[in-house]
Amino acid sequence: MAKKLTQTFDPAKPPAHVHQSSIVVPEPESIIPYPVVKLMQALSPELDDSDAKFISDASQGDIVVTDGATSTVIDGQEGFKFAPVLVRKVWNEWIPRKQGGGFVASYNSREEMEVSFTAGNEIVISIDYLIATNELSSDNELDLLLLQFNSPTKMARAREMAGNISKYKTMEGVTYHLTSMSQKNRAGQKFYNFMISPVGWTTKPVLDQLKDLQVEAGQKFLPEPDEKVPF
Repeated sequence: MAKKLTQTFDPAKPPAHVHQSSIVVPEPESIIPYPVVKLMQALSPELDDSDAKFISDASQGDIVVTDGATSTVIDGQEGFKFAPVLVRKVWNEWIPRKQGGGFVASYNSREEMEVSFTAGNEIVISIDYLIATNELSSDNELDLLLLQFNSPTKMARAREMAGNISKYKTMEGVTYHLTSMSQKNRAGQKFYNFMISPVGWTTKPVLDQLKDLQVEAGQKFLPEPDEKVPF
């Protein structure tokens, strides 16, 4: 099991470069596709050598970052550090497995989902974080990734994230360590879940890079006051 690296630091005493405020949720449409952070399970297609998504050096509990064409495998016990940038809530429509399964569509609001949803299909709510890390690039530049909490067990981690954002009164101003941990379900079967621990204030160079990315991408990545994280 990965070691929990949570550090104790006073949320009332941020460094001068960290601006604290309540958190706003930008419109989901402002998020364009990014590489996705995935956690390898026993039945993940990336571990099936007969599947087109097979990754030869991936194992259960590993973290895989993929854009669909290329993938980076990260040891689940080592993980990587990141700063959250923004968050959205999405309603995902799926065809039930008994009917062949398959993704149908994503909706940005409950109202949109209720209008377009096909009766008999399933809806899975996902809390998606756009996160930034400089640990996957050889030149120390920031990569923007999509970290999704889309199952009951992962939702527990989403609630923990929301609690930490409220505690420290900043989203991007705190850095977290993402690893994996093994758990067992009610049937005694082992599976893996994310473990996310706050480790300290985000450094000024990283915050400066985030501001540069805002300008370059033409997107409003950082939050404004007066709204809450959607949990």
